[in-house]
Amino acid sequence: MNIRKYWGIPNNTRIIISVANLVPVKGIEKLIQAFELLASDFNDWILMIVGDNTTKYGVKLKEYISKKNNLKGKIIFTGRQKNVREFLDIAEIYVQPTLDKGRMEGAPIAVQESMANGKVVIGSNIPGIRDQLHLFPNYLFNAGDISDLKNKLKKYMSNSI
Repeated sequence: MNIRKYWGIPNNTRIIISVANLVPVKGIEKLIQAFELLASDFNDWILMIVGDNTTKYGVKLKEYISKKNNLKGKIIFTGRQKNVREFLDIAEIYVQPTLDKGRMEGAPIAVQESMANGKVVIGSNIPGIRDQLHLFPNYLFNAGDISDLKNKLKKYMSNSI
């Protein structure tokens, strides 16, 4: 499947992606809020959220975005996908924004897949993610810290292709 064509994403649009089971501990709202702070300065970027968006949390996230005019067309919820690699292939940045509470991360497969796919992987500085990114400490941000995540995103979104 041609992901860009299917989702109506122009070839010159740059993509941030997160793949997650959409439950609150995954911190996707922090990623959305950080992205929202940058969206107007980075018009050529969109955010794709891959995961079951019919969960209570997923519905809440979509409702939040629907009320934000500055995010219209900037965030795509794909739902659960079997072909995650095809989504990673078109993305430049992968973000794992898991919060530092409750059940956290063991060894997130999506982080490993993204690293193997050559993506910039930005993740919360929590066990599991920190273990996988130990060679890349500059890719870690303080879990739940929207400002820290925004600054990491801005740094890598500012890079040219």
